[in-house]
Amino acid sequence: MGSRIVDGAVALAVLLSAAALVLLFARPFLWPPTPAAVPTSPPSPSASAVPEGQPPVGLFELRGRLAFSGPCLGIELTAESYPSAPEETGSARVVWWTPTAIDAGNPAACASRSSDLNETTATLEPATDGDDPTAPVVGYSVTFAVPVFEESAPSTAELVILLNRSTNAQLQALVISPEGSPGVVFDRVDAIAPPFEARPSAAPTVVVPPMGIFLLQGTIADDGPCLVVELGFPSYPVGVGAEGVAGVRSWEPANRDPEDPARCLMRRSDVVDTEAAVIPTRDASGAVTAYEVGFSLPPVGDGAPLQVRFSFDPAVQAPDQLVAALLEPATGAALSFDRVDAIDPPPAP
Repeated sequence: MGSRIVDGAVALAVLLSAAALVLLFARPFLWPPTPAAVPTSPPSPSASAVPEGQPPVGLFELRGRLAFSGPCLGIELTAESYPSAPEETGSARVVWWTPTAIDAGNPAACASRSSDLNETTATLEPATDGDDPTAPVVGYSVTFAVPVFEESAPSTAELVILLNRSTNAQLQALVISPEGSPGVVFDRVDAIAPPFEARPSAAPTVVVPPMGIFLLQGTIADDGPCLVVELGFPSYPVGVGAEGVAGVRSWEPANRDPEDPARCLMRRSDVVDTEAAVIPTRDASGAVTAYEVGFSLPPVGDGAPLQVRFSFDPAVQAPDQLVAALLEPATGAALSFDRVDAIDPPPAP
């Protein structure tokens, strides 16, 4: 009897062991393994990432003032600001104010205001490459009315937001009106709330020669290059008989169309860096009455080097513009340069 019980126990143990082995090998098929949880974090939104086909949105503030003595301003763009069809228009809110600083070249000129914060509405229309309304949209024309000059009546201002150069962090635009500001930059901001500060009483007039990076409107002569002149403290020597130096950059424009205000924003040649001599002209008292800038540019093709000389009066300059008389080549032309933050023209396609 005891022998049967032992034999039965052994048989049961063998049976259970066989069942356990079956379950062990069958487990991956009966119960697929549960994958381990991998902690993930949601992608952080990037202000510079613009979804393809969607123009920038947000609140943007202009760097510096509009035109020579125009207002500071900001623009608020939403998805509804952009028209959905070529024959439609959109709208955006524009905020503008008069800065406390009179010098428009002051990078902090718009950090405070001497007037109320004013609002107006801008109209947005799609801008295509060329006159064909069915061509792809390359930007949006923004039109609004602000006092282009201080204490003047509002007048029409128009700029074109360039889609291929703008992001949700920064807008780049061409100014169509008022003339004299070929390119501007808007930076994204959380709010526009410059504090009010009254302007200080007028100080004695002191002639400060122009300093900064100045982009020539158009080209030197009809077939000449585009030009940038950089003036700084080394450009204006103090001692009688001393000469200053200035940096010069030049390149062949993207095209030769004199009606194209953006032709110098792209190039068809390498950028050439050279140095110019700055020679002051003094009156009998030793005061500087003019500065003459002279330099030589390398030849284009089989031509000869281009000698360039122009002069300007430091007492008659606008804060963000350099006006000069071209002495060589002797065409009798007047030159107008606009102050820019930087310029790095990309190659034309």
